[in-house]
Amino acid sequence: MTELTQTLAGDEEAGFQQFRRLFFEALERRRLNECRALLDILCAADSPRLQRDCRYHEAILHFELRQYDQAELILRRLLADDLSPIQRARALLELAIQLDEQGQWTEAEQFYLEALTAYQALGDPSGQARTYNNLGISITFQVEQGDSPHERLKEAIACHLAGLELAQAAADTWEVARNWHGLGMAYSLQTDYPAALAAFQEHVAMCQALDDPCDRAISLSDLAALVYHPQDQQTEALASLDQAIAILDGCDDASHLAEALTRRGRLLAAQNRLAEALADYNAALARTETIRARLTAPTAQADYRATVEFIYTAPLSLHLHQGDAVRAFNAAERARSRVLADLLAGQAAQPHVDIPGHLLEQRAVLRQALDQAYAGEKPATNLADLEQELAGLDRHIELLDPTYAGLETTTALTAEEVGDRLPPGTALLTYAGDADDRLWILLLSPAGLRAEPINNVSVRWLRGYLARQLDSHRRASLLPDPHTGHLSPPSLFPQLHQALLTPVQDLLQQVQTVYLVPFGPLHYLPLGALIPQIGASPPLLAAGRRVVYAPSATILLNYCHRRPPSTRQGLLAVAPADERLQFTLDAAATLARRSGSAALAGQAATRQAFLAEAGRYRTLCFLGHALFDQRHPMASRLKLADGSLHASEILRELRLQADLVILSACETGRSQVLRGDEILGLSRAMLYAGTPSLLVTLWPVHEIPTRLLVEKLVEQLSLAPADSAPLDAALALAATQSWLRDLSYAEAAALLAQWSGPSAAEVEQHLIALWQMTHPGQTPQAESRLFAHPFFWSPYILIGDQDQRA
Repeated sequence: MTELTQTLAGDEEAGFQQFRRLFFEALERRRLNECRALLDILCAADSPRLQRDCRYHEAILHFELRQYDQAELILRRLLADDLSPIQRARALLELAIQLDEQGQWTEAEQFYLEALTAYQALGDPSGQARTYNNLGISITFQVEQGDSPHERLKEAIACHLAGLELAQAAADTWEVARNWHGLGMAYSLQTDYPAALAAFQEHVAMCQALDDPCDRAISLSDLAALVYHPQDQQTEALASLDQAIAILDGCDDASHLAEALTRRGRLLAAQNRLAEALADYNAALARTETIRARLTAPTAQADYRATVEFIYTAPLSLHLHQGDAVRAFNAAERARSRVLADLLAGQAAQPHVDIPGHLLEQRAVLRQALDQAYAGEKPATNLADLEQELAGLDRHIELLDPTYAGLETTTALTAEEVGDRLPPGTALLTYAGDADDRLWILLLSPAGLRAEPINNVSVRWLRGYLARQLDSHRRASLLPDPHTGHLSPPSLFPQLHQALLTPVQDLLQQVQTVYLVPFGPLHYLPLGALIPQIGASPPLLAAGRRVVYAPSATILLNYCHRRPPSTRQGLLAVAPADERLQFTLDAAATLARRSGSAALAGQAATRQAFLAEAGRYRTLCFLGHALFDQRHPMASRLKLADGSLHASEILRELRLQADLVILSACETGRSQVLRGDEILGLSRAMLYAGTPSLLVTLWPVHEIPTRLLVEKLVEQLSLAPADSAPLDAALALAATQSWLRDLSYAEAAALLAQWSGPSAAEVEQHLIALWQMTHPGQTPQAESRLFAHPFFWSPYILIGDQDQRA
């Protein structure tokens, strides 16, 4: 160490090269305290160049400590600095690696390609080799997770072969070894086991020669899981994992140790050594939770949680296959929406505390440019780039926000605790997926806890099936044909009712309230509206039954049910001017008049007015346009008179005292659902803003039936003073959906005749067009049920409710 200090003082470049050699030697051998000591020496130097290098290497150390969000923050700041070409190339690559570990694969690939270009411009073969290796591993992992097509493995293999050639030409033994490991992973997923075995063995031998036990252990773990296990070589797999775990236990590498423990647990479970398997699973979970706890930014926590789904699923699968419903329920609840639960438990966040002003100014400029592009005032050629830039800036702001560092980790409720706290006459219906991609029902009802496998439905198949059925760009059974506007018979609903509800229908019929906790792709489906046959009534919504959705039982009972009734009164109807909508302004005026409350309508419905006024009312109703952003879900937005209000802004700047929020716009309930059932979008933002109950839509809705439903719903609700019973939005919604489904053509015509604006001829024109969506070429009769198709009445769901015993 003294020698390094002296060298840095005498020759900056020589001292820096000595530092890098010592730092990476210590890093490869997981001597992290030595890395810290070396960094202290480098960071004490006065040179601006060395200060930038200090920050870069600090980010690497944060990464090794699995503090991904802190590493990302340092690197994003560093890339905004005046870097030399080699510093920029290194920072680009390191940021790509950080994002990769958090599952931000699209942005990670963008930075990998930028880093590759930078290293190529420098003529740096080792840098190119490292970039190719990490890009190849990223692609392979995406394929393994099912997030990229299998064909991309060829791309991954090409990356590793290119990296191998470059590393060999540069005589960079470390990068040669790493690319052999990457080839082993890619070949194994191609089921080319001889090639995978040879690649892994080459890597193991090179790690032995380099005195790198920790990387050798990672390869032994991958060899067991990806080569031996698929070929049923269980003895070899177990021996390889035993060896890997023994080494990793001394490597201060919680991530790879947790992975190896989970893999060994699966092997032990297959041998019926269940107690040993469970011990491994619990040890893996404990290490994974320590990593999650080191991450302060909620988005980073959710992203990381999504990459380790298999660790949470393993014990759940074991309990399900043992028939232990109680432990299975506990494992499922522990794995579900944990980051959102932590957020809701610590809602003291203030808007942009201690965020540098220049970042907020930059964000305001970006927002204005985006709003102009959305409104057609500017060319939208760079729209995707602007959206990506805003999403990246929002992520940077979140990483900087010290508020999140104070959030505490909540403890998930157990089956016993949930059973004790559920109101009488209630069932909690949850779904879960096991390690074999099988879907399960877990039902907690007055009759006890029951676990049922769902036959012939895999999670991966269901995800693809629902994506096809809900795709507005092609003919689907729940959305109008994009060319004709016609709706097909809802064949999807009876099939899914048979699979998802029929096994427990007898128990559900015995309760008054059904709480639904979806899993994965089921978040995109109105489970309560499923019907046993076309034309039938939905059993769960019949007979005045209450149907409520929740991200988890813990969020429902610890957050929604613990919110006391609001001390506010009245309803605020918000309807921005929008030339594409004909009836929302009149609807807002009607709601305000009937409830004796207020409306923000037309040009008055600005972002600032919305944020200022929404917190003053017991019920908030938004009537307008919304957009779900699949690529950047926290950029999903409500369209207001002066531009859009993003989910990220609602989460940070809106504070509500409302018992109920109604978002009667397109796709307000659609969220990106990460593995671990973390929902990102408007639903997450509104729950955090302070409402215990939120009415949203799951797909694009038609303006006329939506207005009819909202006006009837508000009529059904008791908007009484705050000291009365809580609003029963669930009961009101069930009654309203049944009313809308049975509404006749003549009844709808009479209601529309009361609306301001349309003439009698226009009313008839609108209603005939609606009828012909399901009956093309036919003439409706007075008694014809105009909105019987689920497209019109089923996409409205209620997330969360208040405890009606309050």
